Amino acid sequence: MDTEVGIDTDVFKGGFFCQIEVQEWRGLISKLESLYSAVGEDQQAEWSNMESNIELQFKMNSSGQLEVEYRFCPSSFSGPYLSGEFTADQSYLPQWIKDAKEYGA
Repeated sequence: MDTEVGIDTDVFKGGFFCQIEVQEWRGLISKLESLYSAVGEDQQAEWSNMESNIELQFKMNSSGQLEVEYRFCPSSFSGPYLSGEFTADQSYLPQWIKDAKEYGA
């Protein structure tokens, strides 16, 4: 799938295009669904596309709090890189799953 990645925070805005295989995208959906089905347990999940343009690491504690680390890179071989982390709770997971399924349809 031709994929446009857009990043927009209070201090940074940018984007790039990359390729994500359908199977890779389904893998992300599966990881998100696994996290959601495990609310109440300590869980971790990692996902990246084959070219490593996008890397995500999810850590969820037993209270359903998520820490998400990310790394974005338009080139799989060299920078620049954008990396960081954010927090959320499990209530965001259903919408993330829905959005991912709609995008991959």
